[in-house]
Amino acid sequence: MRPDYQSLSKCFCQNIDASDTNAKPKTRLLGGNTPSQIQSPMQLDIDEQGNLTMKTATGGWQQGMWVHYEAAKATYGIAQPGQMWAASGPFSGCHLSIGIKSGSIYVAHIAKPGDEAEQQWGGKGNGWEEWGRIKIGLAKQGDPVYHSSIVFVDWFGGASPENIKITRVEYLSQCMGGIDNAPMKVREVKQIPLIKASNWK
Repeated sequence: MRPDYQSLSKCFCQNIDASDTNAKPKTRLLGGNTPSQIQSPMQLDIDEQGNLTMKTATGGWQQGMWVHYEAAKATYGIAQPGQMWAASGPFSGCHLSIGIKSGSIYVAHIAKPGDEAEQQWGGKGNGWEEWGRIKIGLAKQGDPVYHSSIVFVDWFGGASPENIKITRVEYLSQCMGGIDNAPMKVREVKQIPLIKASNWK
């Protein structure tokens, strides 16, 4: 399925099962003092009730990529041929960056708080063009549940800034800034704009 707002809004007040995103990454190339490429192919499915499932993909139509979060790291994924969307999480104050690297779309997850990930991102070198960078708001702490987000980036309309669509799915989890190994309740689904804000810290 295409993870645009129209499709993802169906899971409002339903469940999202993103447990497969906790699995070992398909690609894990650590960058040291530069960003690390950590990604896996992913497939989406939504049932008639609006429950969304993210599954590690082995092939198939409308496959996308998952960009893994790691604490104190700037991680990214590079779209492979045929991949028209990406997602990353959990977001609870981290930054999302979107652009082009060596002719292919990248999506990056820049960990916050702290300066380590920011320094890695600053050391990425040539061949990157950042279209936008967005701070994905702080998680709301609660007891016994926490609020975090998964963000979906869709370029089905074309690989250019004006065609990028971004949708944030906020969910309730049992751990702060994490993704449960079980279905989680979706609290909010929102479209967010692509913002050029590369100087945010």
